[in-house]
Amino acid sequence: MTRRYIRIGQLASTPTREGMLPVSAPTIWRWVKIGKFPQPLKLGPQTTAWPLEAVEQFLQACATQPGGDTTSAATKASLVARGDRKAAGAA
Repeated sequence: MTRRYIRIGQLASTPTREGMLPVSAPTIWRWVKIGKFPQPLKLGPQTTAWPLEAVEQFLQACATQPGGDTTSAATKASLVARGDRKAAGAA
């Protein structure tokens, strides 16, 4: 079985293109930094990607959480990453 990978350009959304997630590339990288999103793999000197299975598991976990909305999860993760826990609703 061949492993499939997904790159940041396919994951992130831009104003002109919808990605797999309704968030920008910097948000995905913030999620990786805080441990919310899976760590990517380095496939080459300039190629970083995520195993498709890991991304699908992340999406499944978002869907089963109360609210199940990756957009609100994105907002909360971004606020926490910037240190604004109060605005994110964290204790």
